[in-house]
Amino acid sequence: MTTATVGSENASQCYMECQAGEFYDSTADACTKCPMGLYQDEPNKIYCKSCPAGTFTSQLGATSADDCKSCAPGETVTISYTCEQCEVGKYSTDGTACIKCPSGTTTVDVGSTELANCSVGEYIQQ
Repeated sequence: MTTATVGSENASQCYMECQAGEFYDSTADACTKCPMGLYQDEPNKIYCKSCPAGTFTSQLGATSADDCKSCAPGETVTISYTCEQCEVGKYSTDGTACIKCPSGTTTVDVGSTELANCSVGEYIQQ
């Protein structure tokens, strides 16, 4: 058992010792792996750290900020912490979010990386 601060005087301030990549979950009274998107590089903590802006972890129990990654331009991060290409009609310059093309324009392919990829569409009669 350990405490969050030196000199704690009450047994209720004690919690289990957890490894890097874990945090002490008081509700479960157990060490729990940091969820995807977060990491913990120090042992015996009661929280996990957020990755730097625009980055995320894609596995449980990440132990370092080095585990935080970003998506490439033309991609965005999904709710399951994977990178996915922007759909037709959207683009991403920095891999953080797909932006919808201006009204009346679209992209030809998925994974567009800049506003210049948005152009007026053509209708081909067959």
